[in-house]
Amino acid sequence: MRDDLGPRVDQTDGLRRLLEENPIAAWVGGSGTGGTPYFAYEGGVFRSKLPTEPAERTAFQELTREIVDWRLANYLQRHERQPDDEVGFVCKVSHSGGKPILRLPDRESHPDLPSGPTPLEIDGIPFDADFVKVALNVVRQPDNAQNQLPGILRGWFGPEAGLPGTRHEVRLEKTEAGWRMKPLGRREGQLQIWRRYSREEIPKLFGFPFSVAVWNVGFVASFQGHLFLLVTVDKSGKGTDFQYLDRFLSPDVFEWKSQNRTTQASNHGQLIRDHKVRGVAVHLFIRKSGKIPGGGASPFLYCGNVAFTDWEGETPITVHWRLPEAVPERLRAELGI
Repeated sequence: MRDDLGPRVDQTDGLRRLLEENPIAAWVGGSGTGGTPYFAYEGGVFRSKLPTEPAERTAFQELTREIVDWRLANYLQRHERQPDDEVGFVCKVSHSGGKPILRLPDRESHPDLPSGPTPLEIDGIPFDADFVKVALNVVRQPDNAQNQLPGILRGWFGPEAGLPGTRHEVRLEKTEAGWRMKPLGRREGQLQIWRRYSREEIPKLFGFPFSVAVWNVGFVASFQGHLFLLVTVDKSGKGTDFQYLDRFLSPDVFEWKSQNRTTQASNHGQLIRDHKVRGVAVHLFIRKSGKIPGGGASPFLYCGNVAFTDWEGETPITVHWRLPEAVPERLRAELGI
C-alpha cells in the first residue's frame, strides 16, 4: 500500500487528505452511480445514506464488513499473485453443472498447458487430473474413481466457490513429477476464524503432518499444546453410537458431546476441564454435514479457540464451550442458530 500511496500513508493528516481527495470525494459525489450519492462525509465522519431499519442494521454492518474484507483480499491478491510464466499459470474458478471447475487460459498464448491425463499434486497428495481444451473439471486419486475437484475447491474457497460474482483463482506450477495446484488469495499457513478448511488442511495450519489414522476422528487430544474438536452437526447416516446432539445454544456457546466412553475422571475428561491450566488451546471446527452436494467431503468452519465453561453427565459428557466471539449473522442460519 505504501508503494501505491506514497509517503503520505505514514502521516495521519496526509493520509486523511489523500482519502478525502479520492475515493471519498468520488463516493459522496455519486461518481459511477449516475450522479446519485449513496454516501455522505461530514465533520470527518463517512456514512451510508441508504435507509436501514433498526432491525436490519446488524445484518447491514455484517454485509459491509464482508464486502470490505473481499475488496482488501483482492488488493492483497494483486500484490501477491504470481503472473503466468514458463513454470506456471493462473486459472479462474468457474461453475458448470452445479459444481466448481477450473477455466484454463488461452492455449495459443500458453502452449505449455498440459493436456489429457496429468499427474497433479494438491496439498501434498498425488492426484490424476484430466485437462481438456478449455477446462479442468476432473481430479481423482489413483485408487479412487470419484471426482475430488469440487470438494477441493469448496474446501479452499467455501460453498460459494466459482459462483457468479466471485473471483477465486488457483495457480498451477510445473514440477519434476508433473504439476502442483494451490489456491491464490488465501494466506496459506495462516489460521483465520470463520474461514473454511478441509480436514487435510487443519493440521498443516499448526505445523503438524496429516495422517488419516490421527485426524479422521472428531477429537484429536493434546497435540503439542493443542486439542481439536472436528464436529459434524448432521450425523444422519452414522451408526446409533454416533446419534448424539451437538448444537449451538446461543451465538457464542456451543454444546458438545464427548466420545461415548469418556468419563469426567478420565485423562481426556480432565484435559477437557483443565485445558487452560495445562496450557492447552482447544480449537473448534464445525461443518453442517459430512458431504457437499455432488459428492466430496465438506470443509470445516473454524470457530476459534474456545474455553470450557461447564459440563454434566458421563459416557458421553455434555460440555459447554464459550466461543471467543459470536457467530456472524451471515452464518447463523447455516449453523442452526
